[in-house]
Amino acid sequence: MKTTLFLTALYLVFGFFACKKTDPNHPVAYDKFEFGKNYGLVGTKHFRIVDGYLYKGSNGEFDTVAMDASKYTMAQELVYTFPAYLQQKNGGHFGCDNCADQEMVFVSISKDGVVRSWTMDTDLSTLPVPLKQYAQRIDEIVAQL
Repeated sequence: MKTTLFLTALYLVFGFFACKKTDPNHPVAYDKFEFGKNYGLVGTKHFRIVDGYLYKGSNGEFDTVAMDASKYTMAQELVYTFPAYLQQKNGGHFGCDNCADQEMVFVSISKDGVVRSWTMDTDLSTLPVPLKQYAQRIDEIVAQL
């Protein structure tokens, strides 16, 4: 009886430490999560989420002061709704990538020094079905920030 109880406790302890702890509300792991909009030759408006803060950027430069918490919460939606379709890809272009010198939205994830980036046309009719709503939401959130 004591041996069975000891083995059961041992299995529970090892099982607890062996389990990978993930937050089910975060479908994608990241060190830096960037998103934004490219305005062709005019420039970019983009944002970076890192260490629980949101930073505004433009043309490759980011502010050093974080945006307020309500804007961070709004931007977090893009992390929570990150499409499985993109998670299966290592990066790439979707739609007619800036072919008419039009705007495009983008998202980039950095994890352990590996960066994966995706760009999506703002003409939703050119996107695969799993990306249409996500690309539209990026566009809307960028406009609100």
